[in-house]
Amino acid sequence: MSVRPISGAGGAQPPTGPPPSAPAAAAPSSPAGGPAAGTPPSPIGVTLAAAPPTGAHPGSPAPGNAPSPASAGTGAAFPSNAASNLAARAFASLRKELAANPRLRAGAWAIAGILILQGLLMQGDRVEAAYAAYAASASQLARAEGLTQDADWPGLLAAEQARAATLAERAWQAESPGLAQARLQAAVTEITEGLEFRNPIVQAGISRPVPEVDGLWQAQAQFSGIASPGAELEVIRAIAKWPRKLVIDRLHVRRRDSRLTVLLSAYFDGVQAPPEEDAAGG
Repeated sequence: MSVRPISGAGGAQPPTGPPPSAPAAAAPSSPAGGPAAGTPPSPIGVTLAAAPPTGAHPGSPAPGNAPSPASAGTGAAFPSNAASNLAARAFASLRKELAANPRLRAGAWAIAGILILQGLLMQGDRVEAAYAAYAASASQLARAEGLTQDADWPGLLAAEQARAATLAERAWQAESPGLAQARLQAAVTEITEGLEFRNPIVQAGISRPVPEVDGLWQAQAQFSGIASPGAELEVIRAIAKWPRKLVIDRLHVRRRDSRLTVLLSAYFDGVQAPPEEDAAGG
């Protein structure tokens, strides 16, 4: 009696294993783990999938799709690598050009020599300037040391006091602008009397405070007259010898009739300005 296989899921399974008289032959398998080509399908109708390789997890990527370690993180290092490679290629090209072209080598050496010479000259200028500053400081220090060691301070003080007293004697003193103008006109009249002038005329000039110095007042006076040729030198000498300080603002000689005109200024200390002039000046 023979047994036939029944199709369907609930049919009986065929007898397993080869007949006792025939040895079991190994069925060829495909590389994917499935049944080899030409092998009849399983009578049950279920095909088993190939087992994953040992040690692999279901969620891990396939061996062929795994990222290589060299490709990880190359996005940030790529620009610097490219720049370094470009610089290396440019340097190599320059070396080749210098090795092949003698004129280019000579020009490069000439430029380098010019730059070195310019640097040396600039450094020399800086050294010279520093030496000049040091020499000036050393000279000032030497003079200061000489004054502290050899100077007679009491004698210097006495000389300065005598000079100040002389200047004070030559300075003009007045309590009011009118008094200052009157004293200056009297001095000018006295000066002209000692000179050979014909028809001398003395006139009052401006009277105003000196803006740069507090308490100092300027008064002007002018005199003119017919003088002999060369009389201007006598006028200058007489003004210079006057006991109090006088300043010649203007001296003019008219050659047509030999008229000499002199404008003088005197500076007074201690003048009290009138109230209306204080208000006008404010």
